[in-house]
Amino acid sequence: MVALTEAHGAVPPRLEQFLEVVTDGVLALDSEGKPLYVNSGAERILGHARTELLGEVLWKRLPDLEHTEFGRACRRASECHVPATVEEYFDSLGAWVEARVFPTSEGQVVFLRDVTPLNQVATEYASLHALVASAPVVAFVTRGPQHVFVISNIRHRQLHGGREVIGRSASETSPTNPGLLEVLNQVYGTGEALVLEQVPLVVETPGGAREERLFHLTCQPLPGAGGRVDGVTVFAFDVTEVVRGRWRAERLAEELSLSEVRFRSLVVATSTLLWTTDATGRFREDSPTWCAFTGQDYEDWRDGSGWWNAIHPEDRARASEAWRLAFSTRGLFEAEYRLRRADGTYTPVVSRGVPVLELDGSVREWVGSITDITAQRRARQTLELLTEASTALSSTWELRQALEGLTRCLVPRLAEWCGVYLREDEGPVGRVAFTDVDPLRALRLREADRCGDVPHAVRGVLAHGRVESLPALTEEELATEPDAARREARRAFLGLRTLAVPITVKGRHRGVLLLLAGEGHRPYDGDDIRLAEELAHRAAIGLEHVRLFELARQERDRAEEANRAKDAFLATVSHELRTPLTAILGWTSILRTTPLPPEKQARALETVERSARAQAQIVDDLLDISRIVAGRMRLEVKPVELATVVEAVLDVVRPAAAARDIRLEAQVEGGGLVLGDAQRLQQVAWNLLTNAIKFTPPGGQVRVRLARVQKQVELEVSDSGQGIAPAFLPHVFERFQQADGSTTRRYGGLGLGLSIVRHLVESQGGTVHAHSDGEGRGARFTVRLPLIPARATTQPRLLLAPGLGSRPEHLPDLSGVRVLVVDDEHDTREILRTLLERSRAQVTTAASSAEALEMLLHAPPDLLVSDIGMPGEDGYSLIRRVRALPPERGGQVPAAAITAYTRPEDRAHALGAGFQVHVSKPVDPTQLMDTLASMIAAND
Repeated sequence: MVALTEAHGAVPPRLEQFLEVVTDGVLALDSEGKPLYVNSGAERILGHARTELLGEVLWKRLPDLEHTEFGRACRRASECHVPATVEEYFDSLGAWVEARVFPTSEGQVVFLRDVTPLNQVATEYASLHALVASAPVVAFVTRGPQHVFVISNIRHRQLHGGREVIGRSASETSPTNPGLLEVLNQVYGTGEALVLEQVPLVVETPGGAREERLFHLTCQPLPGAGGRVDGVTVFAFDVTEVVRGRWRAERLAEELSLSEVRFRSLVVATSTLLWTTDATGRFREDSPTWCAFTGQDYEDWRDGSGWWNAIHPEDRARASEAWRLAFSTRGLFEAEYRLRRADGTYTPVVSRGVPVLELDGSVREWVGSITDITAQRRARQTLELLTEASTALSSTWELRQALEGLTRCLVPRLAEWCGVYLREDEGPVGRVAFTDVDPLRALRLREADRCGDVPHAVRGVLAHGRVESLPALTEEELATEPDAARREARRAFLGLRTLAVPITVKGRHRGVLLLLAGEGHRPYDGDDIRLAEELAHRAAIGLEHVRLFELARQERDRAEEANRAKDAFLATVSHELRTPLTAILGWTSILRTTPLPPEKQARALETVERSARAQAQIVDDLLDISRIVAGRMRLEVKPVELATVVEAVLDVVRPAAAARDIRLEAQVEGGGLVLGDAQRLQQVAWNLLTNAIKFTPPGGQVRVRLARVQKQVELEVSDSGQGIAPAFLPHVFERFQQADGSTTRRYGGLGLGLSIVRHLVESQGGTVHAHSDGEGRGARFTVRLPLIPARATTQPRLLLAPGLGSRPEHLPDLSGVRVLVVDDEHDTREILRTLLERSRAQVTTAASSAEALEMLLHAPPDLLVSDIGMPGEDGYSLIRRVRALPPERGGQVPAAAITAYTRPEDRAHALGAGFQVHVSKPVDPTQLMDTLASMIAAND
C-alpha cells in the first residue's frame, strides 16, 4: 500500500486537504504505534486533538483501546501484515466505531468511521420488525416510492389470501384498494403521520372470495438517512364487526324510538285501551283512550282505584280475584267484565295483561289491553242463535212443528213476539207458527186467527219481497182501522216495532218472518236485519227440504206401489201362463197314455192349440209393452183405410161372440184414410173388441161404430157388460192395472191390452177415451184419429190375431222341393220336418251351422230354413257364409229365418245378413207353409 506520509513524515498538501474534508477518521501509525497523521475526523471520533496524539504511542494516550478488537487488529496488521476490519463499541468513547486497518511500510493506516447512527437505525429496524411481526392487528412496512413491502405480519398476509407479499409493491398486491395507495403516497410524500377511521378495504380470504371490510389505519413515516422518508409503517385495525354492531345498535335505537312513538300514537288512536303499570300496579302514564272511554281524569285512576270503580259492581270481585292471582304468580292476567262508559252505560270488555320481568325474575312493569268485545259477543250470540234455529228447522219433517221451534229460538232473544206466515202457491196467506212472551197477547192473537187477520206488513213484503222495518204501532194509527174485530186483533201489537223479512224459495216469496219488539229490546239495526234475513233464508231452505222430502215420500210411495203392482203383475203372468200350460200338459199326457175316441182327440188338440196361442198372445203383449217402455216401438206408417181394418177384425171376432151368445152390431160408414200402421191399428181394434166380448156376459150386446167426425175418424166400441168403477176409471189405461186383481177374479188377462191401445193410438196422432156409468152398466171406448186427404193407396195385408182365424182346409204342395232345416233344438227340427213332409217336401235337418254348411256344400237345397240363436255359430254367421258361395254351390238359395228374437231390429238384422224372410216363433203352421211356398214360387 502507498504510504500516506512522505519520508520526512509530512502528508502532501493536496492529500491533506482531501483528508480533512472527509467525514471518516484517518490515522497513520508507525511501527511503534505512534500516530504520524491524524485528520480532523479522527480527532472527532477519538475525542482528542491531534497535538495530543502525534508523536506519542496511541495506546498510552488511549489505554482503553489497547485490549479491544481494534487494538488487536492493529497489532495483527503490524506483525502479520494482514488487513482487518472490526466494528466495536468503545465505552470510553461512547460510540460504535468501524475500524479498517491496512499495513504499510511505515506501520499502519487506520480508517475510522463512527457507525453509531447506523447501528441505531438497524436496532430500531429490528425492533420494528419484531413489533410488526407480533402485533395483534394488521401491520406492514413499505419502502420507497413504489411501497415495496419489507415487513408483513401474518394477519396482513391473511388479507391477501395467505400469499407472501415481501418484495412486492402495494399496487401489485392491492389493485382493488386504490384508497390505500393514496394514503401511502401521502404519508411518503409529506412525511406526516395519518390516522384514518373506517377505511373500506377489499380483502381476500384463503378460499379466493373477496369482501369489503372496515379498518382504522395508523400510518407513520419511516425515517431514513439524512432525515428523508424511507418508507411507511402501517397498523390497520379491523373494526368491521364493531362498526356493524354500532350501526345495528343505532338502527335498533332508532327503531325503538319509532316504536315508542308509534306505540304512543296507537294508544291515542286505537279503540283498544292500552295500559302500563309499575311493579306495584300503579299506572305509569296517562291514557287518552281510557279517559275518553270512561270519562275519568288521569288523577282519578292513576293509583288503580279508578279502574275498579269503572267496573260493573257485579263483576268487580271476579276481576279483582283474577288480578290478585296474576299479581301473586307473576302470570297472565285475563278477566271479562262490564266497563262503564262516559255516558253511564256498560260495555262488555276483556282485559289482558302480562308482567315484564327483569333478568333476576322480578317484575319491572305490567302491560296490557282492554278490548271492547261487544261485536265478538254479539257474533257469538248470533252464531249460537243460527245454530239453534238450524237445529230446530232440521229436527223434524213436520213443517208446522219445525217453524214453531224456530220461533221459540228467537223469543225473547231477538224479539218479544215472532211469527211465520206462509202462502201455498197462489192461495191465501196464513200464520203457521208463532211464539209470544206474553200469554195474554198470545191468546188475543189466536182469537185474531178466527178473523183471518194478516198484518199489513206481511202482505206488503209478500208483494214486493223487500225487508220492512216499521215503527211501533200507536193508538192513533190503530184508530184508523175501520173493522172493529180487526182493530181489536191488532191491539195486541200496540207499542211494538215490526221487522218483516220475506221467505223466498227459488225466487218466489213463499212467506214472511215477522219479528215484534217493544221498549225492552234495542232498536233493530243493520246487523239485526242481516240476522233476520239469514234466519228467513234458513227457513226457506227448511221449506224446500220439507217439499223435497214430501216429493221423495210420494216417489217412494209410488215406487212401493209400482213394486206391489209388479209383484201382482208377475203373479198374474204366472197364473196366465200356467193356466194354458196346465191344459197343454194335461191333454198331452192323456193323448200319450190313453186311447180316446176321435171326437175327444179333436177336442183335446183344439184345447192344446188354443192354449198355445193364448200363451203366444201373452208373450206378444209383454214384448209390446217392453218396446213401449224402452221407446223402441216402431211403426210402418202409411195411408190406411180404417174401415177395412175394422171389418177384418169384425170378421175374426164374430165366431167368438156368437159362441158366447153375444149380439155383435156394427155400423161402419166408410171411415176414411188415416196415416198409420195397419197392423198396429188392427191390434187396437182387436184389443177393444176382444175386451168388450170378454167382459160382456152371455146374452149381452157389443156395438161397433166407425164414422167421420169433422176432420177425424171415430171408432167407438161399447158393450153392456160389467162396466168400470168410477175409482178405477182414471187408471184404466195404465200398465198392469186391473179392476179386479184378486185371486177370485172372474176374468183373466195381464192388464196390458188397454195400455198398449193408448200408446199405439197416441203414437199415431190419435186419442182414446173410456167412459162408464159404473159397475154393471157397460163401458164405451172411443178412438179418434186424424183424417188425411183421400188418395190412391194399396190395401195393406192384415194379419189376424192368433187364435181368431179358422184353419185352412189344405197345406200348399211342396212336392220335389229340397229343404234344409237348421235348429239346435231337436223338437223344433222334428215339428218343422213333420210340417214340411206333410206338404210332400224332401227334408234334411242339421243341429248346427257347421253341419248345415257341410250338407249344403254336398247337396245344395232348394230352400234353407234356419234358427238364429245357436251355440258356437249363430244363424247370421251361417247365412253370411252361404251368401259368400258361388250360385252353383248354393250361394243364392232362398233362406228363411225362424227365431224367437222378434224385435224390429232383429228382423232388420236378419234381412241385412242375407235371409229373405223373418218368421217369429211360435210359428203358425199354415202361415209358415204359405210363406215358404211363396218363396219357392218367387225363386222360380
